[in-house]
Amino acid sequence: LWGVPETLSETEYENKKKNYCDEGICVSGMDMLDPDFKFTIDGDGTVVAPSALWMESGERYWVNMRDYNKNNPLETLFGFASKEHANILEILEINLFIADNIAGNVKPIADYKYLSAEVPASTDKKRLEYSLHSPLTLELYDDNGRHTGINTKGQIEEQIPGTYFKQFGDVKYIFADEDISSYIKMSGYGTGTFTFTVKEFVGNEEIGRVTFKDMPVTPETKVDFAVPADLESASNLEIDKDGDGDVDFSPEPKIGEVITLDTIAPVTESSTEGTRGNNDWHTGNVKLSLFATDEAGGSGVAKTQYSLDEGETLIDYSDPIELDREGIFKVQYFSTDNSGNTEELKAVTIKIDKTAPEAKLTFNSTTQELDVRGIDNLSENISVLVEENVIADSVKEEKKSNKNIFWFLQKLKKENEKRTVVDATLIDEAGHKTEIVCEKKKDKSHRIDLIILSIAYDGNVVSTSENKMQYKWKQDWRRNKYLLFVSHLSTGAVSVETHYFPNKNQTWLMEKPLELSDEDSESGVEQRPVWKKMTGMIIPSIITEKGKIKIDY
Repeated sequence: LWGVPETLSETEYENKKKNYCDEGICVSGMDMLDPDFKFTIDGDGTVVAPSALWMESGERYWVNMRDYNKNNPLETLFGFASKEHANILEILEINLFIADNIAGNVKPIADYKYLSAEVPASTDKKRLEYSLHSPLTLELYDDNGRHTGINTKGQIEEQIPGTYFKQFGDVKYIFADEDISSYIKMSGYGTGTFTFTVKEFVGNEEIGRVTFKDMPVTPETKVDFAVPADLESASNLEIDKDGDGDVDFSPEPKIGEVITLDTIAPVTESSTEGTRGNNDWHTGNVKLSLFATDEAGGSGVAKTQYSLDEGETLIDYSDPIELDREGIFKVQYFSTDNSGNTEELKAVTIKIDKTAPEAKLTFNSTTQELDVRGIDNLSENISVLVEENVIADSVKEEKKSNKNIFWFLQKLKKENEKRTVVDATLIDEAGHKTEIVCEKKKDKSHRIDLIILSIAYDGNVVSTSENKMQYKWKQDWRRNKYLLFVSHLSTGAVSVETHYFPNKNQTWLMEKPLELSDEDSESGVEQRPVWKKMTGMIIPSIITEKGKIKIDY
């Protein structure tokens, strides 16, 4: 008997450590024998041909059962009743041969189809052996929808000519001729991993092998694999792990290699290039670079993607990301490898502040002092340091011939004159610095009278327009009430004069602003033209803006 590739020729056992459970008691790492079955084409699916050759006497004949099963679909009920060791005598040609020999009607062996007096010569026709170790079904289909495997009734059927199915425990085998355009389908019925191997033979010689090892399986898993022509044409092993219709893993077959599933996602790191300030701020343009790596032996990085809008839009990364605007940017990113493993979302926050803070100079109604406040569209906290220094003017020496009594009087006057300079330094979170130098023109009680001399942003001094800032007030300390509050602010182009009337609780903006006098009286003010009346005590302020001085109220 010859030609049935499912004939078991030998079994090799390998010691493997496995987890074993019996009646609720589980042992991990138990030594167990793991069988590896090997098959030959020299047999009938049960007995190998060499077994029959052990007989020392008698004539020997061979029956090519592979060709018989392939060429007689009606007799084999389209694979439901293939001829094998147990029913070999149902083959008509064998019965005719036996009957003729009993009757003495000897004919040439060639008259009996499928019989020969010698071992049928192996052809160069290739065949495939599929093996599956796992809790999955193993089904083979051809282009006509015919099936080899276990049907829904639990019966083995071999509808495709030239195919055979065999199972030992959870290990399943399908044997097929390579000229059959075949499609493997698997369905999970347990949780764990599976190993799927496809071997290519010519006769009993293995000429190629593909192994997919330790692939994941659940009761919902669906697996597809196709061999349209030969092993070189094999498709990827498409694994839908959760059975939702989407392929979760698609490892590529590589002849002669053991393919293990890459289940580890790549790792992406980020780095920035740009001028750094304080507190993780950048003070100029930033280049963000992303670097992705896959583990050693992994499938490799397929792509890296990033988003600047909380994941609404994903952009494939190719070159460093240029950030040239001020603001706080959250960049989300992740990478995917060629096995479909996706990294968990990462994010990096990049803060860019290119501008030094601005200042608001105003009267503090609580402390009755000049108040300098920082203004910044990005920094929440701006440090402000205000220092007041008294500077004595020096008199330039002149030639002795020009000295007279008037010179000595002028020198004596100058030596008694002193200037009060107010230095305000503002520093934002990024480290940008703004320095404002003011001079008090009149240093009197209940009065602020100053001008801004200079403004410098990060050391760059900008020219300022003419300006003046005057406040005058009187307060009833016992009642904590302002009896008088007057202001005059000017920028050269714009002037504002205000008067607060506590009895009316109104602030008047005068139509024709005037500088403030030294008098505390408000006589005649109500007779002057008024541009606008506002409720409450309004305190006008000076605001800087890129070197310009503006009035705010």
